[in-house]
Amino acid sequence: AIEVINEREEKAAFGGETTKALNEVEEENA
Repeated sequence: AIEVINEREEKAAFGGETTKALNEVEEENA
């Protein structure tokens, strides 16, 4: 169970970084 929670947190952190990167690209294209 702990492993699953850690995996979800890692995915959430990675997703946050991806969203941040996409937002930066959109700002450059604006």
